[in-house]
Amino acid sequence: MLAAVSIALTSCTAAAPSAAPAAEPSATVSETASADPADSEVLSSYDWTSLTLPASSCDPEATGDITLVDGTGEVTVDEVTAYTVTAELPPDYGDLAGRPAAIIRYSCLLHDANGVGAFPIAVFTAGASGAELLGILDTSALGVSPSGSFLVPDAVSFVDGQILLTGNYLTDEDSRCCPSGVGWTSIAFVYGSLVASGVVATGEPPVTLPSRGARVDGDLIVYDPSVHVQQVADLEYLEGAPQDFRDFVWSEKQKLDGPGCEGVIRVSRLRLDGFAVGAEECAEPMGGADVLWSQRDGSWEVLLVHQNLPDCATLTAARFPAEMLGDSPMCLDDSYQEVPYSP
Repeated sequence: MLAAVSIALTSCTAAAPSAAPAAEPSATVSETASADPADSEVLSSYDWTSLTLPASSCDPEATGDITLVDGTGEVTVDEVTAYTVTAELPPDYGDLAGRPAAIIRYSCLLHDANGVGAFPIAVFTAGASGAELLGILDTSALGVSPSGSFLVPDAVSFVDGQILLTGNYLTDEDSRCCPSGVGWTSIAFVYGSLVASGVVATGEPPVTLPSRGARVDGDLIVYDPSVHVQQVADLEYLEGAPQDFRDFVWSEKQKLDGPGCEGVIRVSRLRLDGFAVGAEECAEPMGGADVLWSQRDGSWEVLLVHQNLPDCATLTAARFPAEMLGDSPMCLDDSYQEVPYSP
């Protein structure tokens, strides 16, 4: 979960160190789910006034949960730090990647601090026992404006299966009391996780939002963000991947499993003619290495495990496609020097 940050009330927006890069639109194979009318009913009939939220969403030092009473609650961190929590109800309802969703914006205001606090956004879908929390994003996770300040959302809507947040931010000419910038940002639900665009765009939002997901370009599939395979169900997120590659990924994950390691295979790029890029990791404790895979005689195998850059000789011998290594492919020559790679 992303930690909450201290920012000012909606009339004041804290400055950020630097602006995030703009998200680029892409042709996308979107993650979708079969919408069930019963799920919408579960959300619309849920008692949001007694919602339970993690206390750490207000302050990273807070522990336990907040149970709201009539939409409000309290979070106590220590003898001098406490927050009043207020949810903006009713929630905003809509479609998120093909499934009914509900969004609640809430404030965590420090006692006796003139409105300073955190303003998280919680996203829910329908679960077996009611509303199920998909994730919480704090203001800093939404990105920064061109002036380097955070967007403070004041409206939520759903467009093309994504969440659209609009609000105000401080421009370079504004005093801290009065933000005049108007902007927007978006959140997608990709591979089981909420993915913020990471940038605040100025002006009114377009009708069609930038997407994040599996970008397909001929034989190349780029997974952005990477697909993390930790459970069998995660293999479904490898959109466009043939079954033999999915089986191989699962077998590699099982090889990692053992005392002290819950294996995770991360896949970032796949070429349908037999090449893939990713990583092997342990979920707890964190740690791992980058991996290149290739197909030989009809079977997938590990080509190279590396920590920094792959060595040029291995890449060249395998005729590994340069596009699999990103826009500026590099490798290590025989003297361990970084050089551009071309097969």
